[in-house]
Amino acid sequence: MSATAQVISTMDVRRFAQEQAANRLARVVFEVRRLLNCSPNSEESVEAIHQLRVSTRRFRAVLDTFRGHYPKRERRRIRESIRETFQTAGEARNRDITLALIEKSKASVPDSAVIAIRAERSLWEQRLREELRLWTRRDFSARWRQQLGLP
Repeated sequence: MSATAQVISTMDVRRFAQEQAANRLARVVFEVRRLLNCSPNSEESVEAIHQLRVSTRRFRAVLDTFRGHYPKRERRRIRESIRETFQTAGEARNRDITLALIEKSKASVPDSAVIAIRAERSLWEQRLREELRLWTRRDFSARWRQQLGLP
């Protein structure tokens, strides 16, 4: 038996799954706070939105990978909540990428187009912040930990 097989055979997969989910959820909490504490439409918010999307994607991946270790109904509800917010963050992120590409290309883009993209981005960020404030008012972290049976 290889060393890897020995580790896997002796590892408590359920405990590992819970630790991974708890760690990923803690990162989501960090990124939510980071975004809510930075100035809207700032360079910091651009990075915060990106990192929020990364952290939620990784948390969802843990839930999917170890789906047999979490209650099905609760896991689905959490994933749905994340999906909606992830999409909102994606709309803001798409505009961030568009603005960065415009700037990098040094293309002749009408100022009115750039202003319109920035306005749309601002609206999506505002909507995202509202969704995240609702998450925090509902104490999403404690609720999700309890629903998933996390430490």
